[in-house]
Order: sequence, then C-alpha cells, then structure tokens
Amino acid sequence: MSRLLSVNHLTKIYGCGPREVRALWDVNFALEEGSFAAVLGEAGSGKSALLDILGGLEAPTHGRYQFRGEEVTRMGECCLARLRGEMGFALQWAPLEKGASLLEDVSHPLMSRGIPTARRREMALRALAKVGLEGRASSLPDSLNDSQLRRAVIARAIAAEPSLLLVEEPGESHTDAHTDVGAVLRQLGREGLSIVLFTRDQQLAACAPRQLLLQGGRLVGDIATPSQRGTRLA
Repeated sequence: MSRLLSVNHLTKIYGCGPREVRALWDVNFALEEGSFAAVLGEAGSGKSALLDILGGLEAPTHGRYQFRGEEVTRMGECCLARLRGEMGFALQWAPLEKGASLLEDVSHPLMSRGIPTARRREMALRALAKVGLEGRASSLPDSLNDSQLRRAVIARAIAAEPSLLLVEEPGESHTDAHTDVGAVLRQLGREGLSIVLFTRDQQLAACAPRQLLLQGGRLVGDIATPSQRGTRLA
C-alpha cells in the first residue's frame, strides 16, 4: 500500500504566555492508503486539534503534515480547499438539516460540486445503502433513532466518495448506536476507504485495526487490535 498521510513532530499551541495551551506535542505517525485507525483519548487529549489539522481546517504551530506526498503545512487557501474536497467529515456538531429528507440532506453537499441532479440522487442513495439506511431515504431526521442519525451523518460524508473519512464520535452514546456505527465503519474499511475515527469510547475504538492513543496532547500508544467480525444494523 502507498502512503496516504504522515505527521512529523506535530505540535499545536493555542494562546501564549501564561495562557498557553499545548493541544498537541511532538506527534508522529503515518497512515497507508486504505487503512482504518482510531484516535482514542479523553476530553482535552488533543483529538479535536489533530482532526482539524488532518482535515486542513487548522495549521500546526510546528511540525510537518504531508498528504499523498504534498506538504500541507505549506499550502495556500486554494490548495487547502482542494484538500478538504478530497475528505469526508462526519462531525457530530454538524447535525442533519431539519425539514429535509435523508436523501435531500445527503445529496445537498454534492450541489456545490456541479453534479447533475440525477447523479446526485444516485450517489446519495448509494451512500445511504452503505450505512444500512436505503429504506429510510424519505425519512425526516426527527423520525430517526440515535444510531440512524449517526449513520446518516456518515452517509453524507461519504456521498462524494472521499479519499479519507474523518469521523468524530462523542464518548457518551447508547451502546447500540456505537455498535452500529462500528459495524458500518468496519465495512467501509473492508471496502478500502481510508478512515480515521476520533473517540474516547474504547469499545468503539476497538472496531479499528489500529489505535493511536492520545494523552495530554502526546501520542502515548500505537497498537493493533484484533479484527472484528459481524455486523448488526438497526
């Protein structure tokens, strides 16, 4: 497999002087194309800062970030916009649009890419099928349970067929929701999609073949986990 991304001596500092906060400190790792890794850590461990840097949303204070051999830390805004266009963001602070059906919500981000209506619908339906929601395309968000809402957010993130999926999952959630999200991510990983999952839930992180452990902004562990089998979608 070819190298997808690498970070070297990555450091992110917010503020200065007595108010300085080191969100990340000397972080080093690499991911190959088609790999699935979970970044596991408690609140304040640096997960959000790392997600923002990998997604081209924030620049590191020090260190290097390369994506497919390109130096992201030296990119201008136009190149960063192109980079973000290659990624899918399943962020929990980006909820579904109220009053819109799942099909409308999942297909909406595709409009800015100039994709014809029929093609957008096809891509959205395929994404919903990948997360087990093909029968809920006409449903409104208010009619969905926690598991279905989380999977719908993932569908919206993968509709444009990104090179890298960045998933942010909160630590508190119903066990069934985490089980279903984990099953979806495992299947997407088996299909060859590159995924980085950010979570503080150890059970959810275990769905990834690799876990990167963050603590106090430092990478304190990089371990392989046993492969998980079986899926259960509600």
